[in-house]
This record gives sequence, structure tokens and C-alpha cells, in this order.
Amino acid sequence: MMNTFTNPLLPEGPDPFATFHDGFYYVMVTEQDKLRIRRTRDVTDLANAENRIIGTAPFSDACATSIWAPEIHRVNGRWYVYFTGTMLDPADPSGSDVKRRIFVMECDGDDVIHDAWHFRGPVKLPADRYAIDATILHDHGATYMIWSSKLDYDGGWWQHIMIARMVSPFALEDREVILSRPEFEWERHQQPTNEGPQIFRHGNDIFVAYSGSAFWSPEYAIGFLQTKSGVDLLDPQNWFKHPAPFFKQSPENSVYGCGHNSFVPSPDGVEMWNLYHARKLPGMPPNDPRSPRIQSLTFDAKTGLPVLGIPTATSEKLRKPSGTPDC
Repeated sequence: MMNTFTNPLLPEGPDPFATFHDGFYYVMVTEQDKLRIRRTRDVTDLANAENRIIGTAPFSDACATSIWAPEIHRVNGRWYVYFTGTMLDPADPSGSDVKRRIFVMECDGDDVIHDAWHFRGPVKLPADRYAIDATILHDHGATYMIWSSKLDYDGGWWQHIMIARMVSPFALEDREVILSRPEFEWERHQQPTNEGPQIFRHGNDIFVAYSGSAFWSPEYAIGFLQTKSGVDLLDPQNWFKHPAPFFKQSPENSVYGCGHNSFVPSPDGVEMWNLYHARKLPGMPPNDPRSPRIQSLTFDAKTGLPVLGIPTATSEKLRKPSGTPDC
């Protein structure tokens, strides 16, 4: 059965993240001053999804402004929300960019819409510096955090993709590894950037999708790092970086700045879907916010690589589980 819908799914919603658990999609987007969880069986109908705001900035005297890129994950059988915030500094009340860190909230139970949530403060990272866009990777009994951090590179302080093993939902081991630098031309439009890492698995392959170039540029696009399940994920030699983007702007469809995505299966597990944000204009005027969109992906028969296709603003069809009526 197929579900017909029209992109975008919401008028506004940068950095869309979704996970699928026990028949429900749990979806979050950047809302700047709040953390909202949407729960739905139909990820294309976010406007009518059950939802709850679990926190509003300031969360404490440690986290005050610029709430970005929230993600909801299960770690050790409990629900956590990881998000980017700005450390409160009385000497810098505007919230300097260098104060951005990763924070975490924990749910008391399994019902994320009705159970209590608690702010647990910043995640302890290997180094105390700019850190955003955390996501979680589980592999062979270990849990890793992958995020974006600014490091000196090529004459500037540019965003890199980092990985470290987690010792708890609130702390990482001291060893961190650089997985990717903004080295290719497609990653350097207006500002050299690697950010928004997301996990995608296919067979024994692990892909880390990430977004390259400045998020405000029309050239913002999605590339992939690739490795194998079971290898030492903290050895950079075990990762391959694809040199070209897999998903980018489509001027013919009036879709620009495609990036900061996530991947979810169809409810019946037959298809994989790419949930991403984009804009309808090549600039970034106030009346053209980044909005969440979705489309199915396929795989190249020869290489086994994901084919994300061309972004579109038109109606599409995604597979729904057998027996579910179209709507």
C-alpha cells in the first residue's frame, strides 16, 4: 500500500530527525527555544502528530539559548534527547558561537509523551570546545557518539565530524577521532563545513551521512562516510569517505540547501526513507524557512550504495504496511 503526500511536511522545521520504535515514528526538529517530540504512525503527517514539549529554554543556568538539532534515542533501554545548546556565560549574555555544546535530557519511562523528562546538563566530551549535532551509533555491544566540532584546518576554524565511544549516556571516553574534514570543493561553499552526521545501515555496511558547506548556502548537500560493522570504528583507516555528494539542490524543482537529514524504515521494513530539510529559494530570506521533506531511496545494483535521488517539492508515494488504508 502507498501513501500519497506533498513536500514539505511542515511549513518550517530544520534539522529533522526521526526514529522508528514499536510501530511509531518519533520526530524532532529545531525550534530554537524548545524541545518538542512528535509521535505518529505516519511520518508524512507531522502536522497532525501527537506532540509534547518536554523543555523550553533556558533549561538551567548552564544552557540558555539556541536550541538546535534535537534527536531522540534509546540508550541502554531508556529514552534520551541529545541537543545543541549554548552555555550560559554572564560575561557573554548574547551566547557566543564558541559556547555551543551538546546537552542531554532523560525520560523516566517508556512513554515519551506522558512520562517525566529531566535535564541532565552537558554531555562530558573528550575536549571542552564547540560541539553540535550529536547522534548515536550502536555496534557490536558498544555505543558511540558522532558529532561536529570546530578544529583548526586549512587556515580556519572549521567543522569536522568526530567520533568517540560512550561510557554512559552522559559521558564519552577521552579518546576522540576525526572521521572527516571539509576537504572537497562541495563541502566548502561559503564556509567549509562538515555537520549533521546521521547513521544509515545496509547489510553489513555502516554509512554516516553528513552535510557539507554552509547551511545557508543553496549548495548545502549530503555526503557519506562508509565502514563495516564489527571493525574498530575508532581507527580512521577503517572508514572510506566518498568524494562526491549523494544528495544536493534541484533548481529545476525549486529545492535548495538540502541537508541535515535522517533515515527511517517504512513501517513494513521494505523501504528506507530520507527525511531532510530544504528551502524553495536559493537565498535564505525570512519568508523561506527550512522545512522538512521526505522521499524514498534505492540502492545501486552494482555498488550497493544508496541512491537518494533528486529532491522534489511534488507529491510522492511511500510504502505503508499491508492492510493500512491509504489516506
